[in-house]
Amino acid sequence: MLSWKLMKATERACRNICEEEEVAFHYNYHLSRFDRLILWIKGFIAGWPQEEEYKPLFGKIIRLWRRKQR
Repeated sequence: MLSWKLMKATERACRNICEEEEVAFHYNYHLSRFDRLILWIKGFIAGWPQEEEYKPLFGKIIRLWRRKQR
């Protein structure tokens, strides 16, 4: 059961990155390694309970962290 959840979460994480790369190519912007890491983490968190979107609380944490870095 755990391996199945890991597989689904990893698949969702990779799909999240691929979808965003297609959008970036379409709109001519560049994804940094940090952006890809965040997308992978969001996808993994969304894939663990097999949801389509990551938890809103996690998104708030990322936004706060990014603001502190500026």
